[in-house]
Formats: sequence, structure tokens, C-alpha cells
Amino acid sequence: MTNNIKTVLFLFCCIFIFTNEIVAKTLNELTKDSVSQIAYGTQPTWKVTSSSSSIKGEELGKSFTQNPLNGLYGLIPGLTVMQGSGEPGKDAPGIFARGINSFTGNQNQKVLVILDGFENSMDQLVYQEIESITLLKDASALAIYGTKGANGVLLVTTKRGKISPLRISFSSQVGWQNPMGLTKFLDASNYVKLYNEANVNDGKAPLYNDAQLAEYNNAGADQYLYPNVNWSDELLKKSSVLQNYNLTLQGGNKIVSYFTLLNVSNADGIFKGTDPTSELNSNINVTRYNLRSNIDVNVTKDMKVAFTLGALIQDRNSPMYVNSSGVTTYEAAGLFDNIYSTPANAFPIKNPNGSYGGNSTWTNPIGNLLGKGFSGANSRNLQTTLELSQKLDFITKGLKVAAAISFNSYFIGYTNKTVDYPRYSILKDPTGTYQYTQYGQKASLAIDEWKYSQWRNLIYQGIIDYDRTFGLHAISANLVVNSQKYVTSGTMPYKNNKVGGRLNYAFDSRYIAELSFGYNGTENFAPRKRYGFFPAASAGWVISNEKFLANSKVVNFLKIRGSYGLTGNDLIGGDRFMYDKYYGYGNEYYLGDNNTGIVVIEELRMNNPNLTWEKQNQANIGIDGTLFKRLSFAVDFFQNNRYDILAIPYSTVPTFAGMTMPYLNVGMVKNKGFEASLRYESKPEASFQYFVEAKAWYAQNKITEMSEQTHQYGYQYQTGKPINQPFGLVSLGLFNDAADIANSPRQLFGDVQPGDVKYKDLNKDDIIDNQDFTAIGNSAHPTLTGSLTFGASLNGFDFQILAQGVANRTVSLTGNYYWAFQNNTSAPAVALTRWTPETAATATYPRLSSDYNQNNYQSSDFWQRDGDFVKIRNIEIGYSIPENTIKSLRLKTLRLFVNGTNLFSFDHLGNLDPETIAGYPALRTVSAGIKFQF
Repeated sequence: MTNNIKTVLFLFCCIFIFTNEIVAKTLNELTKDSVSQIAYGTQPTWKVTSSSSSIKGEELGKSFTQNPLNGLYGLIPGLTVMQGSGEPGKDAPGIFARGINSFTGNQNQKVLVILDGFENSMDQLVYQEIESITLLKDASALAIYGTKGANGVLLVTTKRGKISPLRISFSSQVGWQNPMGLTKFLDASNYVKLYNEANVNDGKAPLYNDAQLAEYNNAGADQYLYPNVNWSDELLKKSSVLQNYNLTLQGGNKIVSYFTLLNVSNADGIFKGTDPTSELNSNINVTRYNLRSNIDVNVTKDMKVAFTLGALIQDRNSPMYVNSSGVTTYEAAGLFDNIYSTPANAFPIKNPNGSYGGNSTWTNPIGNLLGKGFSGANSRNLQTTLELSQKLDFITKGLKVAAAISFNSYFIGYTNKTVDYPRYSILKDPTGTYQYTQYGQKASLAIDEWKYSQWRNLIYQGIIDYDRTFGLHAISANLVVNSQKYVTSGTMPYKNNKVGGRLNYAFDSRYIAELSFGYNGTENFAPRKRYGFFPAASAGWVISNEKFLANSKVVNFLKIRGSYGLTGNDLIGGDRFMYDKYYGYGNEYYLGDNNTGIVVIEELRMNNPNLTWEKQNQANIGIDGTLFKRLSFAVDFFQNNRYDILAIPYSTVPTFAGMTMPYLNVGMVKNKGFEASLRYESKPEASFQYFVEAKAWYAQNKITEMSEQTHQYGYQYQTGKPINQPFGLVSLGLFNDAADIANSPRQLFGDVQPGDVKYKDLNKDDIIDNQDFTAIGNSAHPTLTGSLTFGASLNGFDFQILAQGVANRTVSLTGNYYWAFQNNTSAPAVALTRWTPETAATATYPRLSSDYNQNNYQSSDFWQRDGDFVKIRNIEIGYSIPENTIKSLRLKTLRLFVNGTNLFSFDHLGNLDPETIAGYPALRTVSAGIKFQF
């Protein structure tokens, strides 16, 4: 199956994707009457010369999830979405526009989100309040955002009122989630057997004697003295519940229009045994309340007032886990580490007297879940905007001005309720009586309430718009002035000022030219280095409007466009104000007769007064078209050259200079690729409606300069390789025997035995050491993403399926989840395929060791796996009851549906989920719902 995934992804480029009720870009959107979202406004689609892609908000609802970001998989060409944890309330994915373009700073940076015209976040929304989402991708679209545009921009617009009678809509959806890709671990019988083997391999005596081994193999053995606990089965439920309820009111007249939403959702965790009625319920539980009220008032025929209000209240409970180092975590990932590190034979869940089992090495996972208390997080988010717009046709037709103020605030506080419990190990004395040894103490309930984080931002914005046509000449222009102040707890305020603009000219609906610019300033740089200018230009040719295609029955629309310009990124990493000197406490000096330690203050990293933001030259060529009125396509090719990336000058200043070197703007990255989408749909008058659409996008980056330290061998350099390229040893399998070891280069990572991993000697010096590390595999971030959807509707029934996949991706199976017996942990079931003299020809896992095996657990391609996959992201089947049937209920529409989200994947990792290989697992959701409108 190695090549199957890449084959499927290739086919995505040649087939199509379907969405049932709401479409990413219908054929009508390529006509002269359609309008596209652009920065700070809209533009007729035929006049758009920049690169962008849009979807409707309802498309996100095909994936049933609390966070709308998890509905973006495969929908927008150029936007790569990668799932992390499946933990409710902590499941926001990483999103990247046209790949990764910088090797420093916040690499997992979300693209800039502009919500209703102002910088904000998207994950506090629900899909029912989103009207559309547009990804801006090239310099022509992004230059206006200046230092914030280089990573791409998501324009998110929320729904507003319409001139219509009051429409009341209600929907309810309930789903059941079950974990996917759980790592399997050894049962007690195999654990003790393999642990003995590991000890013998390390030259130590077996830990378990023959009598104990026999008892672990005896199903009727004393389960208190010879326990066999599947901690995963004991702690995790087969399913948990996710539910969503939504009420919207929409309508209006020529004077006032409105859209109001109230949404409630709730997600439970997958932990067993918790009591939802208890004040110490430690299961994960996330409840969200979303409120939106968007009101538009036409004060006069030329003056409009728009009020936007969005609010989120979220309450979240989660287990409180204290790890072996005494560090408290408020995420469930720590508890999963506890589950998977505790051997099946460590102790019983509970002892004969009802106390929790435990010992000096391991704590009891179930006791930790039920007996430690919980952490409650209560967050509040408010987004408000007031905008006044005025047409100035009395000065000149097409002129309009607008002024707005936006205030956003966020607060999260924790309420921690902690207790503790004693645990006991047991032995049997000669009389058959259990003897208990206590670990830990019972502690009374303690309550700690504290503010965790809060922020607010205040934005002032003014816009001047001009749009007018003079015969064959169409001119539109836009000028934006924006000032933003962002205040967060514990730091100095962030300030950003911006002026941006755009001038578009079109002749005879055929030839289009556009100039845009941004002029930004930020407080993070030296006073004379705070402002930058970012210009861009683009042009387009609507070929279908030429005379030679005017009457074509084949070509309905065809446009070629191109752009080039400069964008910036001020998320450069490092500390704030690196242009200034930093001082801090250093090591003590001991002075005087009493040798008294004196604390000193020393200079930290050297400052760089010339520090500036990252810059990116972006070139893009694209073509959009519609053929036979049913086939549409869009293709883009791009190249981004980012420079002035922060790097430490290791290549020019030696480390023995005795100073902490400053960051310099010397790094460079080249990133290029393509995006393609193809769509075919049925005739509008056909009773059987269907469409198919395929999308694929590719982005490959390469570091061209990073000022890294000098290496002895060329294969050790990161320069010339992709960002986040893994480095390690090249494995040659496992040593067969002592002769194989003797005839191979000497490996310097501890004593080597038959069954250990054998590595390649890259520098041919007959020694395997750090000088043999080289690039291995790919990064975890894919270069190729594709999606395919099909759907249809007939006689009230509708169907939709979305598949999405990625390629050119590598994952590493390392750490306690996959390395047997390390740091007093359990062992994964895959350790059963370990090397022994009898299995030497078939072994896929190294010989076992109860101590940390420095040789086998080096970074190497032995532990890497192909991370390519294709996932069935969602399937939905629905039925809309005919209107005449529901007329007596005074309903206009009534639809019943069932939905599956994140159902399964085709990959190379067996039982593991290719996106979430550790921590809280990915979740599969099956749900049913109803939606009706009055």
C-alpha cells in the first residue's frame, strides 16, 4: 500500500470534490455579476487579479466539531490543516497558507484572521454564524496588510440580516465520539516475560522467577498479587457525547435588518468512572455558549450604521495530573502518559480492602483520575464593532467613507479543586494475610482560584472607497487607516499603525491592472526602524470577453492573472525589543574572608539596533475558467522568497568569542508550488442533482541561508534542505551476530550486541558517531494536500462524502509510547516483534533492554514511518420532508440527517492515527440531527 496514498492524491488533481447544499465556488461566481471578498471590501469576481479562494460557512458544518477550524480540512486550496490533539477544548489544529516560509519565530503560526474587517481569532465562532471564509494568498491581496500579511490572511465574515420576513431556524445534532489509534501495550504475561529477557540482554538477573512467570500465565492466579490490568480499557470509555443546539433569527426591511444567533454545545471526555453530578467530576467536559447579534440600520438613504456583537462563554473541566517530577498539568495528555507508562502487572486497580494500588515507582492512573481533583477553566470572549458609513455621491458619484471602532476582550480563569489519596502495595505473609505498604497521604480538599490570562484590543479604522465606471473604463480605489492597541496581562502593550490602499483599473471588461500597498509600523523595533512600505502590482486578461470568444459555446469564462509584490511578517520570534540591551542575574561571585556569594547582573544576548521584520517577495500566475457551463477550474503557480529571517551568526562569529550572540536578519527561504481545483456539476434543470470537485495543492520550501555553524561534512547542513528537516542516523537493519559487529564500523553509543540497530558510516572513518548524522525522511508537515468530494440529491434525499489526504510527510515513533521499558515504563505490543537469536531473520524491533539503550534509541530512520494518509473526513445523508407534508406544522423546511466525521484513514501506521500518534487520541464521531425553519 506504499504508493496507494500518493496515487489517490494524484487522482485528486484529476477528479472533483462535492459539497451538497453549500458550494465553495459555484459556476455563477465566475460570471460578471458575482462578487468576491477582498481585503476591506468586495470586488466583482471578473475584476479580481489576485489569488484567493472562498467557501461558505455552512460547509464547515459537514464536520461535526466544536471548533470550526476542524471543519476546514481539504476545503480551501492552499490552506493546509493538521490535526493535533483530539482533546475537547484543546483540539485547535495548525493551519498554514502555502506551506511554511520561515525557520524561526512562530512556525506553527496561524494565518492572520480578519473577522468582519478586524484582526481577531476564528476558533471562538460556530459555523452557523459564519457567512463566508476567504483565503488571501498572493502579494496583490496581502500587501495591504504590510508586516502582518506574509503568512496569508483568512477573511471571515459573519452573517447579517436580509430584507425579508422574520425567519426562525433551529437545529439540533447529537453525536457519539470514540477514540481512534490507541497504542496497544503488553499484557502482564508478556510484560514479565519480555522484561526478564531485557534484563538478561543487559547482563542482569531476571526480575521474575519461574514461579512468578507461571502465576502470570495462570488465568486463575491471585489478581491482587499477579494483576493484569489493561489500563487503557479500564480508564477509557467506548464513546462520549457531543451535542449542539442552534437557534437563529434573521430578517429585516429597508430600514433595519438583523441576524441573531444563540448556540449551545457540549462535549464530554472519554474517561470512565467519573461522576458528572459530583463537584469533583474530573472527566473532561466543555460547554460553549455562543451569542451573536448583527444589526444594520439605514439612517438615511446614504448613511448606514452597522453594529456587530459576538460573544463566547466557555466552561471547561479537565483532570488535574501531577507527573513524577511534581509538575501539575491541566491537560489530559499527562494522564495518557500515565496510562501508557504503567505496566499491566504494576499493581491492581484496588486492593482487597478497597484501597488504591500503587508503589514507589508508579502512581495509580485511575486513582490519579478520580482522586486528585480537577481543574476548571472559565473563559469569556467579547467582540464588538460599531461602523458608520456615508455615501458621498453629492461630491462625486461612487465615493464612500466609513469609520469604525472595534473592541475585543478575552479572559480565562482557573478554579482548581485538589485532593490527594493514599495508595498501597501489597504482599502476602506466610499466613496468607495481605500486608500493606502506604505511599502518598490523604489530603483534604483545597480550592485555588486564579486568573490565568486576559487580553483586550482596541482598533480604530477609517476607509475611503471609490468605485465608478466611465464608458469602457472602470476605476475603483480604496484607502484604509488602522490603529490597533493590544494589551495582555503581564506585558507591555502591543501597538500597530497601518495605512493601506488599492487602485484597480479595468478597460472594456477585458484588461485589468491593480496597484496596492501597505505602510505599517510596530513597536517591537527601534524607533527609526518601525515602519515599512509594501507595494504590489497585478494584472488580468479576461480572454472570454474578446471578440474571438464572444459567441463560444465551449468557453464561458476564461481569465489569466498575475501578480508580484512585497509582504512582511513581524512574528519573527525571540524576545521583544531585541534592539535594546538586556541584563539579567548571572552566576554568583564569592568574595571576602567569609567567601560570601554576591549576586551579579550581567549582559545577556547582545542587542541588534538594526533588527527588522521578515520580508517576502511573492510572484503568482493563475488562470480561472468555465467550460460548457458545467466545468470550472482554477490553477495557480507561485514562488515566495522570504528573507531577513532571524538567525544567529554562527557561520561568522565563533562560539569561543565569549558572548551570547545577537539575532541578525540574515536567513532566507525559497518556497514554491501550485494549487489546482476542478469542478463538474449537473444541469440546473435536472431532477438528479450532483457535482464532483477535486482540489490539490503543493508547497515545497528550501532554506537558502541560515548562517549555521561550520560543519565538517556537507550532508550535515540544514541550509539547502526543507524547514524542520529531521536529522539522524541512517539505519542498516539489526546486527545479526558478533561477527557482524566485528566486521562493521565501531558504534560509539554504548556497548553493541546482536539485535542492536546497525548504522551507516557516512564519512567512511570506520566510526559511527554524531558526524554520521544526516537528513532523514521528511518533516511532519506535508508538501502535497488533496481533497475529493462527491454528492448528490434526488427527491428530497441528499448525500455527501469528503476525503482529504496528504503526502510527502514523515512521523517518528519515539519516546515512552514506542520504546520498551525506558524510564520505568511499560512496553508497546510491537515489542513482541523484537530481535532474538530465533527471530533474527524476521525481527522488526531491536533487542530489548531494561536500561536506556543509547545505541538503539538514537535519532534514526529506523523509527521513522511514512506519514502519508487519506482520511474520510465526513459523510452526510439527509432527507428534506416535502413542504406540503409539513405545512400543517407551519414549517417552511424540515431536514433530518445523519453524519460521520473523521471516520477512518488509509495510512501506513496500522492501528495508530497518522495525525495524533501520542497523547489524547483523535476522535471518530457519528451523529444525527434535525433542522427546521419557520
